Amino acid sequence: MPTLIIVRLRPSEPTTGAAFTNALSGLTISAYDLTFDDTVDGVLLGSASGVFTSSTVGDDTVDVENTGIIQHYTDVVFPSAQRFPAAAATAVIVANPPGGHHEYPASDSFDLRLVLDRGGPIADHRIDVNAAVVNVSSPLSNDQNDYLAMAPSAYATIPAANLGVGGHLDMPEDGTPPNFTALVQAVDAVLALDPADGQTLAQRDQLTVAQARQIATELVWDRIVAPPPEEPRPLAEMYTSPPDNTSIDADEAENDRRKFEALLDAYYATHDAEALRLAGFVFAASAAMVCERLSAGESVPGPLGTVDGTREALLTFPLITGASDQTTLTHAAVLLTGSPAGSVLNPAFVVPAAHFYALDAQLPPQVDAAQRFAMARASAEEKALVALQAAVESGVIAATESPVAAAVPATPVGVPQTARRLRAIGQADNGAPQVPVAAPVTTLIDGWLAYAGQTGAIDADFWTPTVAVNPGAGAYLNLLLHVITDNFDPLIATIQAPPLSVSSVADLVAVTDQ
Repeated sequence: MPTLIIVRLRPSEPTTGAAFTNALSGLTISAYDLTFDDTVDGVLLGSASGVFTSSTVGDDTVDVENTGIIQHYTDVVFPSAQRFPAAAATAVIVANPPGGHHEYPASDSFDLRLVLDRGGPIADHRIDVNAAVVNVSSPLSNDQNDYLAMAPSAYATIPAANLGVGGHLDMPEDGTPPNFTALVQAVDAVLALDPADGQTLAQRDQLTVAQARQIATELVWDRIVAPPPEEPRPLAEMYTSPPDNTSIDADEAENDRRKFEALLDAYYATHDAEALRLAGFVFAASAAMVCERLSAGESVPGPLGTVDGTREALLTFPLITGASDQTTLTHAAVLLTGSPAGSVLNPAFVVPAAHFYALDAQLPPQVDAAQRFAMARASAEEKALVALQAAVESGVIAATESPVAAAVPATPVGVPQTARRLRAIGQADNGAPQVPVAAPVTTLIDGWLAYAGQTGAIDADFWTPTVAVNPGAGAYLNLLLHVITDNFDPLIATIQAPPLSVSSVADLVAVTDQ
């Protein structure tokens, strides 16, 4: 027995049926069920795409498995039978959960998360918990009216299609920052036309507050997507008092004037407020690009002069020696520096701009990139981890993000990796022994940066197997020698030279003071 998820679709504001037909074009709606084991993305149940818009009375045949979005209609019988598209639609999704799928309180009590895409994501953060579904007999009906009469499982809002030039951005209605990738794409679309200098947001220095506001205004004030209110009657009739035309009812003209002014004031106030809010996110995205470059060690211009990027990072590692000294000391740390001294770390402890955006998006524009970078580095690892995971769950960022602004490889970075990297570059001034990032230590750093698991498991999952064999074993010995000698190179050379000839951790443990 097929289970159907019925999603009612409405425009973001009243519009014509023809305009809504255009808004539905290219739309795909996917339904996911959030579960105990997957509370972020959910389990894919099915999707609907392809739009059926009937334009002839009696034309009601539809195959919902291939054309799953049905636009509503209005039939007019006088003076002749005609059918007009309406500004509403129904998406029919045939639910097909995987075998063994669990749900409470019934197997089809889905906790729906809808993903809307129309050549780009449409913001929708609403979760319909224990949504009602419709169970029907096989085969599926081919009459659209059967589906239009079914009770909805969920509702979704479809914004007008962007008919203008440049970018368009759908702002989440719940106050959540817009998706980072979608925001950057929209900003880049504006920058491509004004100032049209060939530079994307990632390639620019920090935008000024005024520049961020200008870009946000361009995105919000799309007069095709959001036209101003129409005059209920000619302006002269509403504002000429008393009316020169005696056929005009002065009271009705006055009422129309008041309604028009209220609509016009609300129109400007709403869009101005939305532009002001979006300007903060545009500024945050720009600042995040700068923060990414700082994390990679680049120097960037700031309001008070050049801001130097990260050139040091604290690497904490477990003491895996096979020996017990009857103490509670389980870990040590070294301060990684560039080679030569003062140069950029290579590999870099880069944090993607998307992750800085997720941490700092709600800050006011008065907080510049350098301040945001310092605040992110000062965050405790656990705090950064929670904030980034929340941003993933709300759709602000993806589970992994790649660097886009710094001159480093575009290798995806996960949330646990970013939290560890921020801790490493944020604790770099703790006085630990300095170790230049060069062979053989580079091998360990590459592996540490690439480890995508949680920090709580890094000792067992990364360090233990890595240092058991070369080249990791040799690099690990190098770190230990810097720690126990407090970075005294002559002593390190003596330990490695005859007669001690220490070449492994086991050799080092065997050295005594006798």
